[in-house]
Amino acid sequence: MTIQVVTRSVYMQSMLEITVEYMSAQIGPTFPMKTGGEMNYIDVASLRDGRSLFNSVTFIGEEPIYFSVASDTSGYPECYDCYVIDGTIENQTQIYDFTVVGEQPFTTKSNAITILSSFEKFTGVVLNPKSEADKLFPLFSIAVDNSAGMKNFKPGYPAAFQVQNCTAYVVSGPPNNSSKVLLDLSTSPKMPHSFDVKYFSVVAMDCDLLFYASGYRN
Repeated sequence: MTIQVVTRSVYMQSMLEITVEYMSAQIGPTFPMKTGGEMNYIDVASLRDGRSLFNSVTFIGEEPIYFSVASDTSGYPECYDCYVIDGTIENQTQIYDFTVVGEQPFTTKSNAITILSSFEKFTGVVLNPKSEADKLFPLFSIAVDNSAGMKNFKPGYPAAFQVQNCTAYVVSGPPNNSSKVLLDLSTSPKMPHSFDVKYFSVVAMDCDLLFYASGYRN
């Protein structure tokens, strides 16, 4: 850290007092970025160990990493005391505040990204290799918890949502060459539709697409 003090005269004998506050942090594991059909995601709350104020995790890839916070039924989580480091704990390029990057996905300059948090509520984060994210714009993430779903506002009548005829697909994993088409929305499939997967991607090619998703357990 460098601090520059500007005074009117070199003879003013100005003094500067700095107070440094230390907080406990458990530096967590480092994982390589998954490739192929596996998605790189993490719930920030899962980092908490109940002992340290802050916990971290680092992901390292072969190229820069695209970072996005997953919105849920209530919007983007307000993850205070959450930070994203472009790089590793030892080699930092830039530090971001979650409250700033929550709705503004970004791509790292380095090939590593570190998440440092003291937040205990569910906060989903999705990571994509730059080459994967560059093919799609915009690329956003959505988290679905088990309480989300469709509300029936008129009892006695079935609830439904409509998907217009367009070129759009639901594919497995992150959207890349390893993805498999799970559902072709241009064929006007029966809705609602269930997928027996942990995660999937929705790709709209030439239309506006509105959809709702909910998680469930058997």
